[in-house]
Amino acid sequence: DANALECWGNDSHGQLSPPTTFTEFSAISSHRATTCAIGIPSIGSSLSINFSNITCWGEDGGTLDTDKPTGHFESTHVGDGFAIALDGLGKPYCWGSDLNAECSDMPTPAFVDVRATQGYACGVEADGTAWCWGSQKQTYPIPPITFDQLAISAHSLCGLDAKQGVLCWGSDRYGHISSAP
Repeated sequence: DANALECWGNDSHGQLSPPTTFTEFSAISSHRATTCAIGIPSIGSSLSINFSNITCWGEDGGTLDTDKPTGHFESTHVGDGFAIALDGLGKPYCWGSDLNAECSDMPTPAFVDVRATQGYACGVEADGTAWCWGSQKQTYPIPPITFDQLAISAHSLCGLDAKQGVLCWGSDRYGHISSAP
């Protein structure tokens, strides 16, 4: 099946055992031992108004699956104890741990891309404006250019811009910055 989910690797926290709520998925995100995915409802299934097409499992999956927002979502990204989902209009929804203001400090514009990691998250608006919030907001300020997409890790960030290519910033502790293309 084209949208079936396969997991492999270490299953120490049940991260390889997705719930059976959905049999097909359109998007998936993992961080450490937690995974959240966007499920595709089966044809003919009746969905209540309190339905969520997000399902989470693994280390923090129980909490994230219980506290998830209701609605229909296009993408989800898992951070360290928290997750962010975008609905069809790009509106972000955040739930889970708010230890580093990952949820309470989240800006509210519509995003076309959002990423989450350890203690912080970043998003890109349709016009290319990038935002970061949580623990790294002040540590690694975003360069004043527009981006199409971001990739983030605990200590470094990279942005893709159609005009300027890949630009990385943050800590170069593991060579993420100096070895970027």
